[in-house]
Order: sequence, then structure tokens, then C-alpha cells
Amino acid sequence: MLRDSILIKLFTVVFIIFSVSVCAEENIARCDSIIFNCNLPDGSIKVCRAEKGFSIIDRNNNEETILFFDASQYEKTSYHRALVNEHRLILGRNNFEYIFSDYENEEIIEKTAQLSVSIENDKLVKNNICEKLSISRLAELDDTNENPIY
Repeated sequence: MLRDSILIKLFTVVFIIFSVSVCAEENIARCDSIIFNCNLPDGSIKVCRAEKGFSIIDRNNNEETILFFDASQYEKTSYHRALVNEHRLILGRNNFEYIFSDYENEEIIEKTAQLSVSIENDKLVKNNICEKLSISRLAELDDTNENPIY
């Protein structure tokens, strides 16, 4: 009888822990709206607005990594001059950053429009140029810094 009671309590605790873990992971993976989607030859990197910040869904060769950044872990800047616009979203923590860029230049004869994602940490910088059919809605985000310097 005592053994059965202990097993029931243990099962209940394990079930509660599992349920909380699944709910937390679903909240991280939740995508309320896509802000940036970069198609790459071997996968994609997507930024979604989540309930209390941003989620990055990084798919690479059948592997998927989901990262969550709260509102204090992002920076959005814009640069404008005649015929040139650039919007950047930086999501980072602990010397690790994803930098999403939406760049347009009409100063030269042929209009240039480029979406890119850079992944930086202390030892490595990986630059990715997004393929066609990638999307950016970075211009819709408010800047966090009124006087960007870069």
C-alpha cells in the first residue's frame, strides 16, 4: 500500500515536470508573426515575434535549433540616406549574436537588395547571404537606438 502511494506520487511529480517542460518549449517555439526568413542552400533561419520577445528557428541539414530572446536581448537599428536603406536586428547574449540585415541600394545603376544573417561568437563569424524568396519585415520594427553607429 505504501509502495503504491509512493509510486503514484512519483508518477504525478514526473508528469507535472514533463508537462511544464513541454509547455515552456511550445512557448519558445511559438511564432506569432514572421519578422525575417532567410532561405539558405542547406536550410533556413527564421525570426518570429513571440509573446515576450523573439524566437529564432535555425534549420540546418535536418537539424532544428530554437532559441528564445526576451525583449532586453535585442537591438534594432536603421540607416537611411538618399537611395540607401538598411535595417538591422541584433539578437544576442553571452558573446553570441545573430545579426539580421535588410540592405537596399539604388545609388548604382543596378538596384541592389540583399538580405543576410551573420552569426558571431568570440571565435567565429559566419556570414550567410539569403537566397531568393527570403523575406524581411525588419522595417516594421521600431528602432531601439535613435543614432545608430556602424
